[in-house]
Amino acid sequence: LRGQPSTRLGTSTPIIDGWQAVGPGNVGGRTRALVISPAGPGTGEDGDEGFMLAAGVSGGIFKSTNGGASWRPTADLLENIAVCSLVMDPTDPNIVYAGTGEGFQNSSAVRGLGIFKSVDAGETWVQLEETTSPFVAPFAFHYVNKLAISPADPNRIYAATRSGVWIHENAGEPTNAMGDEFSWRLVLGNPFVQVGAQNSEGSAVGATDIQIRPAPVGGTPDPVEQEIVLASFGSFIADGLFISADGGEAWFRLIDETTSEEEQLYRIDSPYQGRMSIAFSTRFSANADGIVYVLMSRNGDFFTPTDPDDPALLLEFGSVVSVFRADLGDLLIERDGNDNITNVSLPFEARFNSVETTNANNKLLLSNPLVSGACFGAVVPSLSQGWYDNIIKVDPVNENVVWAGGIFFV
Repeated sequence: LRGQPSTRLGTSTPIIDGWQAVGPGNVGGRTRALVISPAGPGTGEDGDEGFMLAAGVSGGIFKSTNGGASWRPTADLLENIAVCSLVMDPTDPNIVYAGTGEGFQNSSAVRGLGIFKSVDAGETWVQLEETTSPFVAPFAFHYVNKLAISPADPNRIYAATRSGVWIHENAGEPTNAMGDEFSWRLVLGNPFVQVGAQNSEGSAVGATDIQIRPAPVGGTPDPVEQEIVLASFGSFIADGLFISADGGEAWFRLIDETTSEEEQLYRIDSPYQGRMSIAFSTRFSANADGIVYVLMSRNGDFFTPTDPDDPALLLEFGSVVSVFRADLGDLLIERDGNDNITNVSLPFEARFNSVETTNANNKLLLSNPLVSGACFGAVVPSLSQGWYDNIIKVDPVNENVVWAGGIFFV
């Protein structure tokens, strides 16, 4: 969809007056990923190097070079076309990675078969051999929910999977001329699936999102050893938001040390925490620390007995808990006498209380306010599925303008 922007009367707040469908058509499957080249989405004119790639979880990868006016498939013959994530090399838009497998526990999910790579702007793809067995556990890359690339080193690839967070330091390629040495490393495991040297609390879905703090505009990226990385784990079972301040080597679960136990619903470590999506703001100068937002769904207590007086029951299962905001200037890194990181903390603030909010739209960020029961075979007054439809982005020119997407609302 392409939004038609306008401005509210009397304010400077950008809004979308309407949306235009730009494809792919009904053969694209559920579109879970979209990347746009730095040259733009393309105009179709000679000499314009812009393009877009869209990926569907049951339809593969489609390419447009004319701003979405037309699309063509480029990955129909891959070993697996259940593409859930795409990421583009920040230094070379011809290099794109595609992660397969829709890992959000929906009954219609299709299992993936590792990660694929293109070096010609999505025209052709090859499977990264090490993301299939026997090089790693046979199930390690069956569900690749999100991919990220280090702003400081485009060879450093991060993968958020059901088995945990993995890192590769050679652009997914073998590390020697013989092609028989590989280097995917499990840096934060999901003990429900695969145990690593460091582990999350454990959940059925593992890592659902991973994001890296961007480089400052016109500035130098953070060195890899100082890279700030956030990874979200959990859905149906609360797990946690994890942070690394050294490029994904040491990980720490973020704990809310300011909010009272009585307000635990609105903590970043809420026991009701379900799926979370993450978005960093633009860093407008070399001295800017940046802002990070987290959109949290209430679906982390699916298997947990709940007190009937619990305030969480005032929120529909799968609806939004809140949007959380943190200023990276408040990041605290603790070290021991040998300069090893012993803890990382970052205070998050819930931007609204979903139960008591006076803005009705706040409650609907991950819900469908229309009468609908298509997914359950019965008519229900609303349909909330933040465990499945959950995305957040920050306006690239204004860190206070945030876009959140769910089943119905944007």
